[in-house]
Amino acid sequence: MTSTKQDIFTNQTLSLVTKRSLMKFIKFALDWEAHPEIWEPYKKKSIETFLSEHFKLEKTQIFELIFSIGLCNNNEIQTPEALLRIKRYLVSFDVYGNFPVMYSKYGGAGEISQGFCRSAAVAGTTYKLNTRLVSFDPKTKIAQLSDDSKIHVNEQIIISPSQAPTGSKFKPKQQYQIQRLTAVVKKECTQWFQDGESAAIVVFPTGSLDSNNKHAVQAIIMGDGTGITAKGTCVWYMSTIETGDQGRKDLEAALQNMENSILRESSDLDTQDFLDDTHTGALNSVKLGQSFRDFVPKEKIQYLLKFYYVQMTSIPHAGVVVPEQYRKNSIYVEEDVDAPDRGVIYSSLPSSEISYDGVITAAKVLYEKIVGSDDDFFDVDFEDDEDDSSISAANLDSAIADSGAGPVEFADDMEL
Repeated sequence: MTSTKQDIFTNQTLSLVTKRSLMKFIKFALDWEAHPEIWEPYKKKSIETFLSEHFKLEKTQIFELIFSIGLCNNNEIQTPEALLRIKRYLVSFDVYGNFPVMYSKYGGAGEISQGFCRSAAVAGTTYKLNTRLVSFDPKTKIAQLSDDSKIHVNEQIIISPSQAPTGSKFKPKQQYQIQRLTAVVKKECTQWFQDGESAAIVVFPTGSLDSNNKHAVQAIIMGDGTGITAKGTCVWYMSTIETGDQGRKDLEAALQNMENSILRESSDLDTQDFLDDTHTGALNSVKLGQSFRDFVPKEKIQYLLKFYYVQMTSIPHAGVVVPEQYRKNSIYVEEDVDAPDRGVIYSSLPSSEISYDGVITAAKVLYEKIVGSDDDFFDVDFEDDEDDSSISAANLDSAIADSGAGPVEFADDMEL
C-alpha cells in the first residue's frame, strides 16, 4: 500500500501522471473541509466517482484509498464520509510513531474494557461473578440478582443487551448483522508484517473475491508478537457486513485467498526468475503473476481453530462513527412499571467498525450519561482520602520494577 509521499516518489510501478494525481489528492485530503467548491458537487455521490472524475485516479489507487486507507465497507460510501476516514489516516502520521496505526497487545480491543475494569477496581469497584440482573426498580434503586440477593444502586445500572433480564421491554433492537470468522493458524505469517511488527490489516475490496462480494471483507492479522497467541501461530479476525448465506460465502472465499497467499509468499520461489529484463531489481509482474497462478503449494495450512458466527448489533453500518448512533442505547423510559429493565441503561454490542473509534465512542456516550459530560473522559484521577497512603506514579513504577513480584493470581478469574 502506497500511503506516504516518500512511498509515492520511490514507487517504480506508478507513472508520473499517477504520482502527481496522488500528491494532489493527499494535499487536498489533509484540508478538504476548507475547499467545499471541490467536494460539494460530489456530496451525494460515491467517493469512487469523485476520485475518478475530479482527480483522475486509476482504479487501483482509488481502491487503496477507499479500502486500505479509509477502511470503508464498500465503494458506494458518499464522498464526505470517505474523506473523513481517509483524513483520519493521514493526520495520524507521527502522532505515536512513524506509522498511523496502533494496536493494543494481549487481547486487541478487549484491552479497553480490561483496562477500565482494572482502573475501576483501583477506585473501589466490587465484582460479583456468575450473576445476572433479574429486575431493577428505579424508584427504590433496588436491583435483584439471579442468586436471590438484592443490592442498592447509588447511581445507574448499565448492562449489555446480551445480559438483559427475562421479559425486558426496553432492550435496543439488534437489527444489523455482522458476520465474523476467526481462525488460528499454525504459521507465523511474518510475510505480511513490516520489520519489527506483529500485526497487519488485509482487505478484500468489493468484487475482488470469487464469491463476487458486494461489501469488503476485512481481516485483522495478529502474530505471536502481539501477545494474544502462542509462538509460531497467528490469528486471523475476519468480518463483513454482508448478510445471510452470501456473507458466509464471502468469508470462506477470503479465507481461501489468504491461505493461498501466505503459502505462496512463504514458499521458496527463485526471485531471479522474475527479475525485469532491465535488470534494475524490479520484479516482472507478468512472470510473477504467471508463477502465482501456476503455483501448487507443497504444504497445507494447519488450522488450530476456525470459528464462524453471526453477531447482531443496534449500531448501523455507517460511514463515519458519530455519538448519535450510540446515544439511542442510553435512553431509558419508565412508563412500564412492570418491565424488569425499567430505568436500565443499555450499552452497545460491537459495531462493524474495526478501528477503536466505535468502542471508544460507545464508552464516551455511557460516561456522558452517568457523569453529565465527556469533557474529562480521558482523565485518570483516583483520589485517595488518606494522603499518607498515596503513591506517586514514579514511585509506583519504581516499586513494581524493584519488587520482582509476579502477576496477580486472581486476575485470570475475573469475568468481564
